[in-house]
This record gives sequence, structure tokens and C-alpha cells, in this order.
Amino acid sequence: MKTAIAHMKYPVVIMTAMQNLPDSESSEEIEESPRVWLVSAADARQRLDKFLSREMPEHSRQKLQGLIRDAHVLVNTLPTRPSHPLRSADEVTVSVPTEVLPAEALPENIPLDVLHEE
Repeated sequence: MKTAIAHMKYPVVIMTAMQNLPDSESSEEIEESPRVWLVSAADARQRLDKFLSREMPEHSRQKLQGLIRDAHVLVNTLPTRPSHPLRSADEVTVSVPTEVLPAEALPENIPLDVLHEE
């Protein structure tokens, strides 16, 4: 199911449910608890990605731009674009997903036909 946010200058389509994906193609993600900032007057008119790169130095600016594009970053509860200029009193919410890796692959003892051996 898709939901379009029509009141924005650039409509954003958000996937609200993903169905019929085989397990091998789906990657599980767990959202960390969101981090929230209230933009001060000193940070107003700054690009969203620049603001976040200063506030979250553990992530590269490119990674943060990807999070913004993937709607893991919300400004006043709405998704936006990396170049969005912040305003005083904007609320910026970031939820960084962490990928859950599959369990360790273990070797399996299966019979093999040796075709050539030196």
C-alpha cells in the first residue's frame, strides 16, 4: 500500500506495508530509539544534512542523506529532503535502522561425487 503526502511541495511516497516478499530478498531492520532535536535560532536556515552531520558525527553526511531520503529523518513529523532549510523551533527526529544479520552459516556434511582428483 502506498500513501502520498500531497501537501508538500515535492510529494513523497511512503511504503506503509510490504507484502509477498520472499524471505531471501527481505532484509530485516530494527529501528533504534529515535533521537530528537529542537532547532535553535542559531541553527536556523541551515541545511538539514549539515545540521545532522554536526549533531551525529558518528555517521557520514552521505549516510545521513540516505536516511533522510529513506524517510528515517522527519522534520516536524514529515519526511523531507537533505537540502531542507531548518527553521527555529523545528523538531528533527532521526531513527537509524540497524540491519539484523542472519545467523552464522554452518558447514553441512553432504555426499559429493568427486569427478576429478589429482
